Amino acid sequence: MGVTPRRILFAPLGHFMAHRSRCLCVANALQRRGHAIGFLTPPEGDPEVTALGFHPFGAHSMPAADVLANGAPLDYQRRWLGQRFESLPAHRFDVERLAHDDRAAYDAFGPDLVIWDGRPTPPLTAALAGIPAIAINNLSMPIDNQPACEAAAAAQGRACLSVELAFRAELERVLGEAVRASPRALRALRAMAWIVPGLPALENPDKLALLGHPAHRYVGPLHWRGGDAQAVPPSPPADDRPQVLVTLGSSFPLPQVLDTIARASQGQNWRLVMNMAGPCAPESNGALSVLPAIRLREHLATSEAVIHHGGHGTAMEVLRAGLPSTIIPFNGDQIDIARRVDALGCGLRLDGYPGDLTPEAVREAVRSVLSRRDHRDQARRFQRELAAWPDGAELAADFVEERLVPA
Repeated sequence: MGVTPRRILFAPLGHFMAHRSRCLCVANALQRRGHAIGFLTPPEGDPEVTALGFHPFGAHSMPAADVLANGAPLDYQRRWLGQRFESLPAHRFDVERLAHDDRAAYDAFGPDLVIWDGRPTPPLTAALAGIPAIAINNLSMPIDNQPACEAAAAAQGRACLSVELAFRAELERVLGEAVRASPRALRALRAMAWIVPGLPALENPDKLALLGHPAHRYVGPLHWRGGDAQAVPPSPPADDRPQVLVTLGSSFPLPQVLDTIARASQGQNWRLVMNMAGPCAPESNGALSVLPAIRLREHLATSEAVIHHGGHGTAMEVLRAGLPSTIIPFNGDQIDIARRVDALGCGLRLDGYPGDLTPEAVREAVRSVLSRRDHRDQARRFQRELAAWPDGAELAADFVEERLVPA
């Protein structure tokens, strides 16, 4: 028996590709099944959302400066934010505006379900509105800065907040009391289900315990193919040396790391290719090719190893290609993923603040993953498992429809 078509609103975290692309995958699968799809987009809109026939609702999104350090260790946050770190207790993250735009979309679209990925307010605003919600989230564990913050505050005799704790304080001030006063909202939060875009062997089950073991479904990678239709980038020059791909995602906050990686490759027997875009990307030269940040799978197909930031989607794609990793993580999500990839033998993580990274450390790690067969064998083990995994978007759509069926 088919499921009655419903109205489903997706709420990703702004323009951040990792969150947006996973929502696009699941939204496209659900639309093919007849459901009406709404999509929260930044206020300026999203042409791809409109082109796909989704209903766009412009909504304020958290700026990159408020998001990039979330989950990073406290000392990373202090160094990266500089003077801004000291003003965190007084900083305003515009939770009221985020919540207002959520509610405006609910009023305009009338969703039967909200699916959120990274945007922090929909779990609470949907619960208060009596709308069921489902999360799309990998089970990587962010760094818990609470103990470090409490110790620093005790030592300094004043408030000391990390980015995530400062945001949480504002979220609770704006919405927390309303949620606590609403038994219906509390029930909705406890009943929230999770779409996990990974494999059980690669995820961290401890997160489920922290969440109270919610209903969840492992669906495997959610790869959005929209970028694959773009023009083929220029091919790198023919070269017998193994190719090492560098891809640090769309929001890595320390562009000087690119220069460190480039210097690490000088005089080595591998060829470096950067899958980058924007003003931070270096220029191509005889030892380095810089390609547009599109068609990741095509770049992976011609590579022998990958240097990346440990983003969940990137890590999954690298394993899907059967390639070993050198991972340079910054925030808590990436740090946990880097640890798991390292522990599983699929590559190496480089510890410490990325801004302190030396060319020698990068060079030694790349040499290791290129020369040691065990890294490649383990990566290919997961490549085989991912190749046998069903389509993640369809599995996610099945799970959503199961949650939509009345009891």
